[in-house]
Amino acid sequence: MARKKKRVYLAGPISGCNPEQIRRWRARVRERWSREFTFVDPAEDPLDVAEAYQIVHRDDRAIASADAVLANMWKESIGTAIGVALARARGKVVVVVD
Repeated sequence: MARKKKRVYLAGPISGCNPEQIRRWRARVRERWSREFTFVDPAEDPLDVAEAYQIVHRDDRAIASADAVLANMWKESIGTAIGVALARARGKVVVVVD
């Protein structure tokens, strides 16, 4: 019986980043780890930065659906920091990479 893959939320800077900065590291993670995990990627459905409440609400729901959060903190990001805090408040495993 195959074991169910764990879901990992990919947290990292989006606002103020170019498409390569947003997607390259996420693509590398998926490429390397997709056999072991499924990924929840907020960059696949970006929202306008002016919709801050909607972004936090959407991300909170996505984090709730995940087993863990991988946070790439290569640059300051209030959204990523909020995602880490939401995940910890829900008792999720959080891995922060800098």
